Amino acid sequence: LQEFDPSRINPDGDKKIVHIHRIPAEVDDSYSVDVGIIGDISASLDALATELDGLRWTIDDEDTTATRTLLAEELEQGAADERYPLAPQRVIADTRAAL
Repeated sequence: LQEFDPSRINPDGDKKIVHIHRIPAEVDDSYSVDVGIIGDISASLDALATELDGLRWTIDDEDTTATRTLLAEELEQGAADERYPLAPQRVIADTRAAL
């Protein structure tokens, strides 16, 4: 899911954001990009993974839980969204229901 409302994931505008896409980011107060990578997403992620190989990462369980909760709420809200064009959350909900 790529279409979270930036004001929900970064309400204080204090998160560091790395934007990877084939087009430049649309920046606003909640989505100020620290690093913008324009290119093929798969190739960009592969290149980053190669460069980051061997680094140690710490994962904060509290942050992980908060992110999963936010994702679940966003998908639940989007599942009932009747707007057109379809919201990405609705597409995901409908696809999951069909599978």
